[in-house]
Amino acid sequence: MSKLVIDAKGIYYRDLNAKIREAVREGYKEFELLNVSGQRYIATGLEGDLKFLIKGVAGQDTAAFMRGPYIRVKGNAQDGLANTMDEGRIVVEGMAGDVLGYAMRGGEVYVLEDVGYRVGIHMKAYKDKLPVIVIGGKAGDFWVNIWQEESLLFWAFLANTQKLPLQVVV
Repeated sequence: MSKLVIDAKGIYYRDLNAKIREAVREGYKEFELLNVSGQRYIATGLEGDLKFLIKGVAGQDTAAFMRGPYIRVKGNAQDGLANTMDEGRIVVEGMAGDVLGYAMRGGEVYVLEDVGYRVGIHMKAYKDKLPVIVIGGKAGDFWVNIWQEESLLFWAFLANTQKLPLQVVV
């Protein structure tokens, strides 16, 4: 099937997610979501080879419990992105909020700009999976947390002009 384009302007988050899940059941594998304005739980709990292009602001807990999909956000993401994510890849071409990657067990998250507080808290490897978060800008307090075990968190740049040596937490 071809790509499904959904204009999310004015659509309640439950209705948007119901449309996405119905389309997945119908066999759609690629989605372009336009005018997203904080709708929560996008791609939460979805599995498999699915692709999402989100234009706008991805709401809280986008990609929570996700197992496999690829998500590109052309905009920002609110709190809880990749909460307990198991597999997949997320690229945010803007900023992301607090508790990014909370309890991630696998997958990769790349944020071009700044992130909020408590990034990567409780993030740890699970079986053969190794969660990775790469941050391109500044982070709030607690961006590295003592509860991380066998995981990677990279802080690639501070602001957009001052490069820092890559910091790795294993």
